Amino acid sequence: MSHVVVHWEKEKSYSCVKLKKVIKGDCGVDDLLDKSFDVQWGGDKEKGKIIGIGSRKDMKILEGEKAQEAADMSFYEHNGEEGVEEGPPPEGHSQLDGGTEIFEAEVRNSDEGNFSASLVLAPGSGSREVEVNHGRHDADVIQLQERLIEKDKEIAMLQAENLSLRTTVKQLKRLIKKTGVSNEESQDRVELAHGISLDKSLVELTQISYSSRPSLFFRKLLFEGGLFQLEEIAGSSMTGKSSPLFRHLTRPALDPVRFGVLKDFTIKSCGIKTNTLEMVEFEQKLRNIPGDARKRLAAVNNS
Repeated sequence: MSHVVVHWEKEKSYSCVKLKKVIKGDCGVDDLLDKSFDVQWGGDKEKGKIIGIGSRKDMKILEGEKAQEAADMSFYEHNGEEGVEEGPPPEGHSQLDGGTEIFEAEVRNSDEGNFSASLVLAPGSGSREVEVNHGRHDADVIQLQERLIEKDKEIAMLQAENLSLRTTVKQLKRLIKKTGVSNEESQDRVELAHGISLDKSLVELTQISYSSRPSLFFRKLLFEGGLFQLEEIAGSSMTGKSSPLFRHLTRPALDPVRFGVLKDFTIKSCGIKTNTLEMVEFEQKLRNIPGDARKRLAAVNNS
């Protein structure tokens, strides 16, 4: 039980209020009903009678019911003062969809000082009064009914649109949550080609240290960049063909796609131009890479 319904004694109105705003002293929750207490409201303390205790949803419903009863009572009391007897609804009483009551009543016209027929809407959908000419009564009733129906349709459409938007927002939040880590990781990597990337810090360090030495630049990224495993490089060759000295031994060629992407990245980063002596020397120094990998692997195994 988190909320109560308070009947404000001065204003004769009702409000749904959090239970903790009731200054109840030592009084237990079960002893609050039908008793008056000071309630914190709008920064002040006001006297109110507790008429209901329960969940927020239930208390909102009770608040609406009590407010409707008070509005109806005030409406009929007002008409009783103006000459309409209390009791059963007067002749001509009808009801619109949604519970809004419509009936003819004799009300005083303040401008002319006489009585005229009017159309009055009871507080079913709010305290509203609409005065119309008696001769147009039927047409105006139909028009009001059509307006209410159109408003209900608009409300239903807005509620459906709101639900759709909320669903979309939830889906986007889930998508962002799923891709958030991968996005952060992608910011820390340099993409060489689709699906081929290197650690950004390793690339920056290599560019600082070996930009003027292309073969060392290439080896640094090849052996430490994670594009190839050391065992993979050591167990392969540059061409995939057997050596004249070891015809009985044939090793597979390194993956030409990954190898070629890394080679092109090195050429671009180091500013090597094609058809130059620097390019020829660079390509020659790449031929013994599998041999260098086997030496590295042997050193690791013997350590």
